[in-house]
Amino acid sequence: CPSPLPVHPLKAEPSCRRMSHTTNPAHEATSEGQALRLAELRGKVLVFVTPGYASKRFIYERAAALGVRAVVVDSPDSWARALEAEGVLAKFVGVNMDQAEDELFDDISSELRALALDEDVGAVDGVCSFSELMVPLATRLAGHLGLPGPTRAAVDVARDKY
Repeated sequence: CPSPLPVHPLKAEPSCRRMSHTTNPAHEATSEGQALRLAELRGKVLVFVTPGYASKRFIYERAAALGVRAVVVDSPDSWARALEAEGVLAKFVGVNMDQAEDELFDDISSELRALALDEDVGAVDGVCSFSELMVPLATRLAGHLGLPGPTRAAVDVARDKY
């Protein structure tokens, strides 16, 4: 757990700190460790910036089965929109993904802050993306929300294939 890590606005203490006070069995490669990790995941709100291809549907289904409240941010006409009506996603957020990065960041940031007030979803616990092109934006959003994640510099280095 990075230090100092900002405290999540709706939680008393970040889960990585709660889990690191002592030698933690959740860090062990055991069935008990796996059970603890799965229990910690249950109820978390995880935002996916773009859903990837429709073949990734199984990931959202598995997340729902594990108790994750998944939120997908994508264009309003995305294939993933239907997953909310099916109960696979906690929320689908449709935004114009063709905007300039700063405008897109502002729109998504506003939508993610509003999730904290949505009784069916709640405050965001993590932000990620399956799209390499959206990883910098997902990283920027996580940082803006005070959530752990890689730095923009680390993402830029990892994406530089040359």
